[in-house]
Amino acid sequence: MLRPIMKKNWRRSRAVVVSPDKESGLLIYNDAEPDFDLITFSYDGSQLDPLLMNSLVSKDHYAFQSEMWGQSFHTLCGLIGGKYDVVCFMNSDLYVGVSSLNNFFELFDLFELDFAQPSLSANSYISHNHTLNVSTSTVLEVQFIEIMMPCLSSKVINEINRIGMTTISGWGLDCYLFPYIQKKLNLRPPAVIHACQVMHIKPVSSNILYSDGLTAQEQANKLRDLLNALPH
Repeated sequence: MLRPIMKKNWRRSRAVVVSPDKESGLLIYNDAEPDFDLITFSYDGSQLDPLLMNSLVSKDHYAFQSEMWGQSFHTLCGLIGGKYDVVCFMNSDLYVGVSSLNNFFELFDLFELDFAQPSLSANSYISHNHTLNVSTSTVLEVQFIEIMMPCLSSKVINEINRIGMTTISGWGLDCYLFPYIQKKLNLRPPAVIHACQVMHIKPVSSNILYSDGLTAQEQANKLRDLLNALPH
C-alpha cells in the first residue's frame, strides 16, 4: 500500500507538456494560477499559435516531425532531459483544469512518486478500468499507468533516454518499458491519483498500420521481446 512520505517544505520542479489541437485548442482550462511550467510542442513542425492557448503561457515550444504519440513522447524526453524533477506528458485529447493539475502535482510529491497519472472521468473513452476515477480514493497503486498521460520523475526520463527504445504508437511503453525501469531502478510503484480527474474525449484506435509495417499491438509485442532480452 502506498503511503505519503512527509518531507517538510519539499517540492520538486514540475512541467506539463502538451500539444494544442488546431481544432479544439488547448484542453487545459485556465481556472487557477499554474504551479508548474507549461511546455507545448507541435508534431508537424509548426510554431505555436497563441490563440490556441486559452490565455495560458507556454514557457518553451518544441517543433518537430513525428508520426504518432509514442514517437513524440520519445523525442520530448530527449529534449527535456533533466530540466525538471517531474514532467507530466499529456496527449492533446485530454480535458482538465489547472487547479486539478496543481493538486495532482502536490500529491505526486507527497507520495514521492516516480510514475503516476490522473484518473479518467466516468464519461471518458477508456482502455483500462483501473484508470477510472474512484471517488472514495486519493491515490491508488496500480500495475501500470497509461502512455496517454504519464507523469514521470527525472530518474525515469533519464533512463528512457539511456535505453533509447520506443514504439511509434506509444503502445507497450506503459505496460513494458515503465515496469522494466521501475524494477531496474528499484523505484516506487506506479499510481493513479484519483484526486485529479481528466476527461479523455477520443476513442482509442489500435488497427492502424504504421510506417514500420506493424500495428500498435505488434509494436508493443516487439518492445516486450526486446526488453526481455536486456539485463534485469
